[in-house]
Amino acid sequence: MKRSLVIDPKCTIAKNNLKAFPETRLHGTTMQFSNLSEVNLSQASLLRTDLSLSCLSRANLRDARVLETKLSYVDLSQTNLRDAHLNQSSLRQADLCGTDLCGANLKGALVTAEQLAQVISLQNTIMPDGSIHLLKLPRA
Repeated sequence: MKRSLVIDPKCTIAKNNLKAFPETRLHGTTMQFSNLSEVNLSQASLLRTDLSLSCLSRANLRDARVLETKLSYVDLSQTNLRDAHLNQSSLRQADLCGTDLCGANLKGALVTAEQLAQVISLQNTIMPDGSIHLLKLPRA
């Protein structure tokens, strides 16, 4: 199933199967160039997964454990990452426009201030340096 998403991002059978397993464990998996837009991966565990150059736009990753994961050049626009653990993950050049990071843990994550300025919420988010962001961001 994972391999079919890499080969054919429009593979609806594999995508629908992945949607049916919100507590998915993808440890050490390479899924570059995958189309996982609107997929429900809430409470999923993605340890050391490579999702570089993938699309997760409007996906639900609430409470997901996305640890030490490559999210470089990933479309995370309008994605729900509330309370997600993104510790030590690389978000280099990821599109975070409209993403909800409220309560997320970004400790040690590779992400820029410019990227974080695009999100809709950082309230109670643990920032890459370990500090906690307590203020609400004004909506654009």
